[in-house]
Amino acid sequence: MPEVLTDTQIAQYRRDGCVFPIDVMPAEQAAEFRAAFEATERAAWGVVGRAQDDAEGREWLRRPHHFHRWAFDLCSHPRIVGAIGDLLGPDVMLWDAKLFPKPARSRSFVSWHQDATYVGLRPLDKVLTVWYGMTDKGPEQWRHEFLARLAGTRTARSQ
Repeated sequence: MPEVLTDTQIAQYRRDGCVFPIDVMPAEQAAEFRAAFEATERAAWGVVGRAQDDAEGREWLRRPHHFHRWAFDLCSHPRIVGAIGDLLGPDVMLWDAKLFPKPARSRSFVSWHQDATYVGLRPLDKVLTVWYGMTDKGPEQWRHEFLARLAGTRTARSQ
């Protein structure tokens, strides 16, 4: 029996290669993680809201779970790990973590890509990526962006 996901969500993942949104924590707990992220950002740069494409101070954005307890706690959150376990089985491992701050009106972006193309993890059916949004961008906005990109990818593949 699944721990976090419904049978419908698991079927969606198997069919579409993704599933969202997944409610993994109460709003109050999410706000605590966001506040911890902002405190870390403030300590690194002296200000909150800098984009990831800033030249200096980026190292803490890579593998933050190695340096900050709050990031480790987020990566190992029981409901996030539980959802992964529902899809891959109970024996899971965190291979990497990165933070991608994209403040409003920033030119910062993460281009559409496939991690499996360059990271060399195999078998692919035992690897997945979790994207956890720390802002109040709603599920409909994420869904619109993802489906638009997916449609473009499918169009490109069919040509």
